[in-house]
Amino acid sequence: MRASEWIVLAYAGYLIAVSIVGPVGRVRRTGVIGGSVALAALVASVAWAPATPLAQVVRNFAPLVWIFASYQLSGLLFIAPQPGVEARFARFDARVQRALGMPGSVERAPRLILEFLELSYLFCYPALPAGLIALMASGRGGDADRYWTFVELATLACYGMVPWIRTRAPWALEPPGPMDRRAVLVRKINRLVIRGASITVNTFPSAHAASVLAAALAVVTVAPAAGGALLIVATGIVAATFVGRYHYAGDSPAAVVTTLVVWAVVTQVHW
Repeated sequence: MRASEWIVLAYAGYLIAVSIVGPVGRVRRTGVIGGSVALAALVASVAWAPATPLAQVVRNFAPLVWIFASYQLSGLLFIAPQPGVEARFARFDARVQRALGMPGSVERAPRLILEFLELSYLFCYPALPAGLIALMASGRGGDADRYWTFVELATLACYGMVPWIRTRAPWALEPPGPMDRRAVLVRKINRLVIRGASITVNTFPSAHAASVLAAALAVVTVAPAAGGALLIVATGIVAATFVGRYHYAGDSPAAVVTTLVVWAVVTQVHW
């Protein structure tokens, strides 16, 4: 099995362990255990499938499914928000907003900039397969495992904190702000995606920022143009998470630090 597949299996085991020791309730515990076992079985079946060309393509892109499944299962471990933590995060946000002149600065910002920030946030979803495609187009398809190892470690490190730092996203707690009053088209799409496909709670660190930054760093030395584009998107996501009130001010900086630490570790490992 690939290193990236072992990481998913280990994360499934982590989810099961947390569900057993934590006060998650019988229904949620059953869902986490059953879902984690199913995820592990699916990973194993893909890893051990006959190595046909089609099977290899499926195996290369399957981590997209593993990551999404891990995200949904992690959400089941969110028992109840921690108002004290939310209050501390909100106080820090208020200081950052004052320093940046918000909300006035958002109200005056050109709509094109706001659309770019929202588009960057939305592009988190196609960014991961785009990074892998760029790698393959550069003749480095054999590095798919290394790519996903880095992306998974950075992303799952964020998901893994959901049971321990339980906060609701600012957009769910605050009244509509200037981004909602402005005619920002992509924001409407993002809100639909959040309500329809997300676990609707906050992740600290921000998995959006961590995953795309990891993808960018993983390909930038091999495919500079694609990696540079992904770095621009990652920068936009860091800003969008706060300006759009998808995350607290500290969530994306924490994601950047997490990703850089993972990158430093992964680059020391050769296989």
